[in-house]
Amino acid sequence: MVVGIIFLLIALLCLLAIIREAKRRNFFGAGYAFICCIVLGWFALYTIIDIMHGGGVSVAG
Repeated sequence: MVVGIIFLLIALLCLLAIIREAKRRNFFGAGYAFICCIVLGWFALYTIIDIMHGGGVSVAG
């Protein structure tokens, strides 16, 4: 769950980077931030969904 939340926070920061770099007209940076946002957002979303549905590794303790 922690990994999903971290990925989600990074994806949100990438959204801010897209806006900032588009204002600076740095389209290479905006494109890179867009790709990172899509990939990390995908991983975050499906990691959280998997954990909610009982997936993942159980820790014996």
